[in-house]
Parts: sequence; C-alpha cells; structure tokens
Amino acid sequence: MKRISGIIVKNILGIILFLFVLFLISFMTDQVNIEILSDVVGFLNKNALLLIILTLLFMTSEIFNVFKFPLNLPWPIFNAFGSLYLTRFIFNIFDLVNILTNVSLSWLFEIIKVPLYPIIFLTVLICGYLNLFSVLFKPKEENQQKTIPQKKNKAITWEELGNEFRQTLAEMLTSIRNSIKK
Repeated sequence: MKRISGIIVKNILGIILFLFVLFLISFMTDQVNIEILSDVVGFLNKNALLLIILTLLFMTSEIFNVFKFPLNLPWPIFNAFGSLYLTRFIFNIFDLVNILTNVSLSWLFEIIKVPLYPIIFLTVLICGYLNLFSVLFKPKEENQQKTIPQKKNKAITWEELGNEFRQTLAEMLTSIRNSIKK
C-alpha cells in the first residue's frame, strides 16, 4: 500500500504543479505581449483537461500494475486508453506547430489519425496482456527477482572493488576475443 500511496501522491502533486505553473505563465502572458507565448499558453490552457485525464489514466494503470494477478487485469486497458489520449495530445502539438510555422500539414495528420487510433489502442492492449501473462506463466524461480547476497555490516574495500573490476574487464575481453575468433 505504501507504493500505491506514493504513486497517487506523485501524480496528484504533478497535476497541481502543472496547474500552478500554467496559472503563473497565463498571468505572465497577460503582462507580456508575445504572440508565440500567448499561442503556447492558449494551447496548454485548451489541453489542460486532456493532460489531467492522461495523467489520471496512466496513474490508474500504474496502480493496477502494482497488484498481483487477477487484480492487475485492468492495467493494459488503462494503458491503452492513456495511449489514445497521449496520441491525441501529440496530434494537438502538431496542430500547434502548424499554426506557429504557417505550414499546413494538418490534412496529412487527418488521414493518419483515423487508422492510427485503433492500431495504437490494440497494440498497447495486446502488448500489455502479453506482458502480463508472460510474467504469470514464467516458472517461479524466474518470477522472483534475483538478489545479490550482500555482506552485512562489512564495508566493501577498494581492493575488493578493484578485483571485481579487473575480473569483469578480463571476462569482457575474453568474450570479445572469442567472438572475433568465430
């Protein structure tokens, strides 16, 4: 539960910080008359709700990913919907760039959008469930994270560190030499 509360706090603080910075920049834009800054701030104001929904979807996905099977089954679904909102935001950025540069590529993005949304949704969904089930069907020894036993209450000396470094370097050079010989 500690990890879940950390995920929630991290994301909520991120949303609050984003809104606070957006408020400050919006206030500053009213004082300074720079057209590009006004356009970018207007873009962020217009897409603030989209960004908040995007953050909440990925936060929910991250929370479900913490749980064990079967409680983590919604994880790929929230990831897939989050990826749709992320894709929408990226297309909105392209629209902003088109406006700022006076280059009209929006017709190209309109053609790409239609097939891209379902492709991204299904790809993220399928990959998420493949990842979820691949972890589920691994043998128990592979599922458990391998930890390196550490000596308790004993500091590592520079001599031990140097020996490990030399051994690693020797193994790497041997591997390179063997691959060259082949």
